[in-house]
Amino acid sequence: MILLGFDTATRATAVGLRLADGSTTQARDDPLAEDHPGHATRLLGMADEVLSRAGVGWGALQRVAVGLGPGRFTGLRVGVATARGLAQSLSVELVGVSTLRALAQPALVPGEGADRVVAVIDALRGEVFAAGYAADDHGAVRELAIPEPLRPERLGEAMRRASGEQVTRWLAVGDGAVRYRSELQFGGM
Repeated sequence: MILLGFDTATRATAVGLRLADGSTTQARDDPLAEDHPGHATRLLGMADEVLSRAGVGWGALQRVAVGLGPGRFTGLRVGVATARGLAQSLSVELVGVSTLRALAQPALVPGEGADRVVAVIDALRGEVFAAGYAADDHGAVRELAIPEPLRPERLGEAMRRASGEQVTRWLAVGDGAVRYRSELQFGGM
């Protein structure tokens, strides 16, 4: 199956293509400036670039996947609307994916990665969106959801409540984990 996926829940625009043989290619735009033109101006161009690099035409796509957040409202709206339009115009399947789970999944490889990962997205205004993921020995993943945005220094406490464990070390991933690294380290993560 040839799948085009993208996520616009954060400031970054991420586009990936998975070919039928399992190979992948991707593009990512991580703007530093506040005056960056945004997802709407970059998303389709990046998708076209990824398809061109792989030698695949738009008509070969069989599925479109889009990140559903949580995240920034405008970015999510651009991503979902673009995915919906592409899927309808190409008559292909459309699937939504949790942005937090997509961030955590690559780190949850049984025997190779972390067994506990917390995905953290900067929600702005000094808050983060987060969810924890734990993998067992067979690769099954359990989500430990945090239902609302919270202050970064409260994330360690929220994860302990969600997991039911007193002390657990977590691998933190995502733009919120980078921005609030010191708060997460000293908050017990």
